[in-house]
Amino acid sequence: MDSTPSDARVAAGAEVRRRLHPLSPVFGLAAPIRQFAIPAILVVFFARDAGWAWWMVVPFVVIIVSELAKLLTMTYTFTPRQLVVRHGVLSRTERQIPYERVQNVELVQSALHRMFGVAEVKLQTGGGAELDAHLRVISLPAVEELRHAVLSAKGDNGAEEPHPTTILRLPLGEVLLHGLITGRGFIVLAALMGLLFEFDIDLQPYFERVLPTGSVVWRDAMSSPGASIFKWGVVFVTALVGLRLLAALWAMVRLYGFTLERTGDGLQSRYGLLTRVSATIPRARVQVVSVQEGVWHRWLRRAAVRVETAGRFAQEQNRLGSQWVAPIVRREALEPLVREVQPDAEIDPPGWQPVHPRARIRIIRRQLVVIALFALMLTPSFGPVALLFGLPFAALAVWHARRLTARLALALTPTSIVSRTGAWDHRRSVARFARIQSVSCRRSPFDRRWRMATISVDTAGGAAEHRIVMPYLPEDRAQEIYTRLCAEVARALRGSPS
Repeated sequence: MDSTPSDARVAAGAEVRRRLHPLSPVFGLAAPIRQFAIPAILVVFFARDAGWAWWMVVPFVVIIVSELAKLLTMTYTFTPRQLVVRHGVLSRTERQIPYERVQNVELVQSALHRMFGVAEVKLQTGGGAELDAHLRVISLPAVEELRHAVLSAKGDNGAEEPHPTTILRLPLGEVLLHGLITGRGFIVLAALMGLLFEFDIDLQPYFERVLPTGSVVWRDAMSSPGASIFKWGVVFVTALVGLRLLAALWAMVRLYGFTLERTGDGLQSRYGLLTRVSATIPRARVQVVSVQEGVWHRWLRRAAVRVETAGRFAQEQNRLGSQWVAPIVRREALEPLVREVQPDAEIDPPGWQPVHPRARIRIIRRQLVVIALFALMLTPSFGPVALLFGLPFAALAVWHARRLTARLALALTPTSIVSRTGAWDHRRSVARFARIQSVSCRRSPFDRRWRMATISVDTAGGAAEHRIVMPYLPEDRAQEIYTRLCAEVARALRGSPS
């Protein structure tokens, strides 16, 4: 093995080829095994016709063999200008990744990774939604070698900033609070209720164990028509509270020790109790900055900050390092945090442009038409009383339209466009003129009838998260905003000050 340092050899114009760590097959096959092993076991051992069931294992074996061949044949080569990743036996795949185009670098280490001194590294440029390179797994010295090559190409000479600035450090209480207010338990709860109904599980014995059942009054109450509603209400509330607590514990496991630091011109987040994740977001590549405030966030004076870069890990949308800057932050620390991400950002600028005064009527009419159609569909089964079922929904539609139109607004600052949306969950999004790829002003037949228009702004990436859309604007005002946006984007592309 050549003892010459790889960076010196690359600088001299030589290519340095590396292979994955010898333990890569062990870690690489863990994901497909977890995904397919349990369904395959259930099919083989519990299917009525065991003969054909064994054929269900064939796709699982094919996936395992394919993944194993990819891991054993994968190499990554350092050249003076780019990283070249190759893999495959029958079908050879080669991907060239210029160092200076690397935008997201994510390092993942589970407890098992740390035990063996290895890590997963994920690289992505702004070219698409898929990962450009997923090296699973390489040794920690190889991680430093890769990092050195990327930083050297960016002009940092591989030197790390001696004293990174800590922007945000979440204590354990804030992490648990994030899990409590954002936990998604209703889907699991609905599945649980469905199972109880499907298998006709009698809850009476369980209630008799935990509730006083000796009195005659209690026995009479439990035999009343409302007893079933009471019992299922207790089940619902108990399950909901339990799922929220589980969400808080899961948030602690995922986000334990969450720290956000500024390293040069990048933002680096580190978090995780069992699996430690380290992700870098270049500030120069940030396309959209979003501040999200749900109902619980507003009551507790909290918010969440999210960024969209030119490239994103589509298969890792729940990974905070690639999207979230702060899963939860106190309201008084919100604006300083946003300015760390984008120094000239204004999340609450003056001069908001509201939507058309008749937008509320338009939204209410559309929602009432949908409610009326559903009520008519139920009329053959329930009779005229089905129309009464729609009255609460009609009242809710009116209330929702009032809140939504009061919230919708658009503003232009000297450097950015800012939108404000959401009736229940509030969201403010900021996109700099220099990051805008296209601007459109659309008018559908309904828009023309109501003398309204929709402004749409796209940044790099093409996904919904990279887009700012503001409907129901007054037609004349929308045209003025469109004209100014086009001029500002053109000025930014020429490099002139906004």
